[in-house]
Amino acid sequence: SCADLAGTHVVTLTVTDDDGLTGQAVKVIRVLTFDPPLCVGGSGLFRQYYTGVNGNSVSDLLNSPNYPNSPTSTSTLSLFQGPSNIASSYGTRVRGYIIPPQTGNYTFNVTSDDNSVVYLGLNAEPQTAQLLCSVPGATTATGYTTYPSQTSVVVALQAGVYYYVELLHKEGSGSDHFALRWKTPSNST
Repeated sequence: SCADLAGTHVVTLTVTDDDGLTGQAVKVIRVLTFDPPLCVGGSGLFRQYYTGVNGNSVSDLLNSPNYPNSPTSTSTLSLFQGPSNIASSYGTRVRGYIIPPQTGNYTFNVTSDDNSVVYLGLNAEPQTAQLLCSVPGATTATGYTTYPSQTSVVVALQAGVYYYVELLHKEGSGSDHFALRWKTPSNST
């Protein structure tokens, strides 16, 4: 089956002409599967919270000595939205799966204070995740058009398929929040 072929494969092609000269080409082929992940866990999104991280940029979180293996706390979110005005100098990582209710085109939008980046996988595998949208500064909780980068391009998704999603958020000081929203094929709000 195609699922048995999933993963990354290196293919080497060797060609020999009539004079005995050879040439070689090496290509990497990634075969995707839309099978559900092996271990889904409970329902909701897994949130990791890291305190004592200075700065406003997601790169400050990524360079923190506690990231990613030593979060201050963890929790599960039932909505793709974090708490508001809880602290300063912290970072957040949220991971899980998006399962589209219908096949079609989706558009995503992230709001946050301060920076955030969102990655979406081509399937359930985290290693397929690609940048989806980001907030390079800060927005209000309903500031959907503050930056062009906070709205994704149109993404075609299949109903019932698990797609890996990850949000990284960095709070400096003052207000703090994050949320990821989507427009579905049947709902443009």
